[in-house]
Amino acid sequence: MLKRYLTIAAVLALVFAATPIQAGKVNLTFDHFYDGPAMLQALQSLNKAYPAFTDLRSIGKSEEGRDIWLLTINNPARAGMAM
Repeated sequence: MLKRYLTIAAVLALVFAATPIQAGKVNLTFDHFYDGPAMLQALQSLNKAYPAFTDLRSIGKSEEGRDIWLLTINNPARAGMAM
């Protein structure tokens, strides 16, 4: 009986350890058009909510002089692992 409880406890520990902790909910909807400032705000919200998984940077300027933003989403814990 003790072995069964220890097995269940070990499985639960693995499940909780593998479950990502959500830093915050980002409310994005896809039922409307995001203009430039609204898109930047959405990207910044994602980057702020998930800093370990996202990298936000400007990669250049448009012909009008506006920043071109790149949001990279990556799980660094899985980097280098074969699929």
